[in-house]
Amino acid sequence: MPHSQYSKRATSYMDVIRRCDNSSGGPAKIQNAFENSFIFTQFSALIDSPYMYIGVERKNATTWTYADGSPLTYQNWGQGEPDNSNPYAACAVMTVDGKWRANNCTGPAPYACTLNGDNYQCPDGWVYNRTATNQGFCYYVQKFLYQDQYNWVLYNFAEAESICQMMGAHLASIHSPAEDAFLQMLLYSNVQNMNVTSPCDLQFAWIGLTGTGILGNGTWIDGTPFDYTEVTVPFIDVVDWAVANDPGCFAGWMPAYESNRNARLVCKMSAY
Repeated sequence: MPHSQYSKRATSYMDVIRRCDNSSGGPAKIQNAFENSFIFTQFSALIDSPYMYIGVERKNATTWTYADGSPLTYQNWGQGEPDNSNPYAACAVMTVDGKWRANNCTGPAPYACTLNGDNYQCPDGWVYNRTATNQGFCYYVQKFLYQDQYNWVLYNFAEAESICQMMGAHLASIHSPAEDAFLQMLLYSNVQNMNVTSPCDLQFAWIGLTGTGILGNGTWIDGTPFDYTEVTVPFIDVVDWAVANDPGCFAGWMPAYESNRNARLVCKMSAY
């Protein structure tokens, strides 16, 4: 996602527009569930307030748009929202549960800006996703690390997610063929002759999917919609999933049908 900037200073929405513009941006433009989750996480960690302004405005009696006038591509209104019966509630705020609420534009509140520009940044050791259909995310793939002469450092699903969270991320979600191909590229390996016990069985990396693998029966651990899969035949049980790309062993998504399955990990976070 684009760069974001946060301010604890409580001010009116019109002043938010001015201040974000001074930083070459605009009030926060949230275009998908991942961006909403990212901004909510930052809001919860940085700002001690029941709500903050985001870049969503009411243009007429019932139509809401982004601050730049473009149509909403994503909405996360709370129950009963937006309340269009109040003519003064023409701005949107994000509340402490990550939901949106219609609000008076003159009341003081903290805010978030979305900054313009393509200078996305990722932490050291992470890779930025530059695919045309899915820009703005950083990915971390655990390398093949040895814990002794014959065994790799591997984790169960819960341990892997915990490690990603400690880095401000989640196990990766995948939302398009382009993103899938990007991850497969990062995971490419040739482990058959590596000095490790059963390399082909252990070369997988966890992603954040739990389910049968078929659309309509699964969830991503980062809370984003389960709107893409490469699985064509559902697994018989609800399980966690891993991926690999090793032509000599296996390439694709694999259900963790063994309860004691351990694997490497792929983490995903918004670029900043």
